[in-house]
Amino acid sequence: MTIKPLTLTLLVAFFLQTAIAQTNIYINPSLGNDTNIGSKEQPLKSLAAAAKIVNANTGDDAITIFLSEGIYSVNEPAQLMPVNRTFTKENRLTIRAEVLPDDPDWNTGRMPTLIHTMPLTDDWMEQKDPFGGCMYGIKVETSHVTLQGLKILGAPVVEHPLKGKIIRVYPITRTNPALDDLEITQCIFAGDEVNSPNHLGIIANGNGIVVDHCIFYNLKQAIVYWSGKSTGHVMRNTLIYGGYGCGVWTSAIANDFVFENNVIANSNYAWISQLGRDSNQQVLEDTTKKESEPILYQVNNSLFAGNKKMTGTGGGPQLNFKDIDPILLKFNNTKITEQRIELDYNQESKNFLHPIKGTLGADIGVGLFKKPMVDNSVAEVNPAEKPTVASKDKSSRPSPPMVASGKFGNTTLRIDYSSPSVKERKIWGELVPYNKVWRAGANEATTITTDGELTVAGKKLQAGKYSFYVIPTEKDWTIIVNSQTGQWGIKRNRETTRLIENDVMKAKVTPINSSNFIERLTYEIKNDGFNLKWENLVLHVPVK
Repeated sequence: MTIKPLTLTLLVAFFLQTAIAQTNIYINPSLGNDTNIGSKEQPLKSLAAAAKIVNANTGDDAITIFLSEGIYSVNEPAQLMPVNRTFTKENRLTIRAEVLPDDPDWNTGRMPTLIHTMPLTDDWMEQKDPFGGCMYGIKVETSHVTLQGLKILGAPVVEHPLKGKIIRVYPITRTNPALDDLEITQCIFAGDEVNSPNHLGIIANGNGIVVDHCIFYNLKQAIVYWSGKSTGHVMRNTLIYGGYGCGVWTSAIANDFVFENNVIANSNYAWISQLGRDSNQQVLEDTTKKESEPILYQVNNSLFAGNKKMTGTGGGPQLNFKDIDPILLKFNNTKITEQRIELDYNQESKNFLHPIKGTLGADIGVGLFKKPMVDNSVAEVNPAEKPTVASKDKSSRPSPPMVASGKFGNTTLRIDYSSPSVKERKIWGELVPYNKVWRAGANEATTITTDGELTVAGKKLQAGKYSFYVIPTEKDWTIIVNSQTGQWGIKRNRETTRLIENDVMKAKVTPINSSNFIERLTYEIKNDGFNLKWENLVLHVPVK
């Protein structure tokens, strides 16, 4: 069949107009074809084909790419680099699942699932790859992009087939340091070190990388915030589990990093702080003309559980890490424990790959759901009438939770602690050794909370919540107030989890003998301070 010149001209004009005007693009791996126009009736087959339509677009409206459920064999990168247009925060480019986790008809099998099957390239972040080849999934080279509701797997390769060779999968990358506003939300990144290694879920230069309500399961590394001095980064309500390299990786990004409501668990290193530079890593120019501030990231309402190591430094795909103390992190209402978390592996459950309800980490709010799931079996129970599972468990402990509270002027002091019993043991010098830091209770670290400034044992203490430790001796004791809270009290080696760099005050206090025997550890608020009482001793801490 011969196509007349006029007909060919009309066809070209039609497809060109489609690229200019199209604001919704549909992809279906089973029914689609990359020669289609990408409409709902004529979907594309691959994300790479959709990226080419985006790159040819010359409009100024938002564009949304919808992926239907199914398996996507990613055999070429989807490079998002429009030439003749830009996106804005309001009119952005969104790549999303047709059905999202908060939709009522969503289940785990409805997530569009991407697995990397393309040939290896010798390009590593726009440089010659020295490690033997890698794969790229979605290459984001434009600002104001959202990826939502996708499940992204690694590749069926051997990660280390030869000495010095490292086969890597980079599902989401951004190399241009001038870009801003990349949001990855409600996505699962999953891998397996043996069958389908997923080297690094997200690595991005530039500003404004927001990772929100995602799950990273058994990746080598989850996220790299890569541009030094870059700003506007966020990680919230995200679970990183089983990172056999590390969890989160920051490369001297700015102190405005928002890290809140996250769980990093059962990983090798929880956090890598890269202080040096890779040859292709970008460092943004500081235009503020102010003195450089020391790096200190606020870690809020989060959990680090069962990780082999907390923090390290280093760089490169070969993971040349070395241990460092967590001096770049300030822990606020954050727990650090050697206890491992438990995940829900019931694939029929919407809670699949989330912490099991009622167990460690389940109350932090990590995972795919932005709207809380309602459990109808307990929805009508009044919390004031029936305690939660967690409170039941704690109250039945051998060392149950207790609270002491009182006022000093207009300022309230509250002490939360667990109360162990003597049980015919010798406490001081044996169960609680002399000259070693003690958590001043049992279970979680003891905390003191004040809503105003107080003077404690002669030292000023600002309003806030703190952990409380003591170092008993046969004479004077040392009390320690520490800004880290939420952590379990001791490690498996019986040492405390106290981080010395978070100490805010120390003072010497002398205990006295008690006139009566005290079976349970007790704190009590007095007019001039508070008492710690146990066995045959009373430690009075002056407060005013």
